[in-house]
Amino acid sequence: FMNEILQENERHEGALAALVPMYEREQRYTAIVEILRRQAEVMVDKNVRAQLLERRALTLVEKLGAKDAALEDLKKVVELQPDNPRALRSLREIYAEKGDFASFEALYLSRNDN
Repeated sequence: FMNEILQENERHEGALAALVPMYEREQRYTAIVEILRRQAEVMVDKNVRAQLLERRALTLVEKLGAKDAALEDLKKVVELQPDNPRALRSLREIYAEKGDFASFEALYLSRNDN
């Protein structure tokens, strides 16, 4: 039923929100990532958008092992919430694992500018 609603309006907030728990039960993580992306796109409240992007990034990393794909979301979270400890920690971990020390250092220096 929710998919039918989304065929009519692909950004229907209620339908998008209802699909996430259903997809979690079914362990459809790729679908969850897509739903969270859509939700974040239409969200006006920057704190809620940051929460959605953070959840999407963590799903990408923890469930799909897609650390590179999570980077952009984590960067957006830090733009929206500069003091978000989980996003900052995740960025540092990914940069360190990739050996991207320039980005790691830039993140560290940007934190010390505040």
